[in-house]
Amino acid sequence: MKIQNQPPQTTTTQQVDKGRQTKEARASRKKAAEMPAGGDNVQLSSLPETQLEAEQAQRVQAIKEQVKSGKYRVDARAVAEKLVSGKSGR
Repeated sequence: MKIQNQPPQTTTTQQVDKGRQTKEARASRKKAAEMPAGGDNVQLSSLPETQLEAEQAQRVQAIKEQVKSGKYRVDARAVAEKLVSGKSGR
């Protein structure tokens, strides 16, 4: 094995700046990827999850009672229109 006497590598200011710019560019791309398109901000709900779950449980219970009593009616026309339009109603 032959060892060559080479001067130690030195880092120039340009190399440091290039490395810093690369890190900044990666951070900027990551931040941009995390943001919604167009800079829009979406907030799903301001209610606590437990309150949402409680409200959903109440709605489900009310529908169950209507089905059980025979009073629950589905608007077939509205269902068909949503199916054709591709909208789920959510």
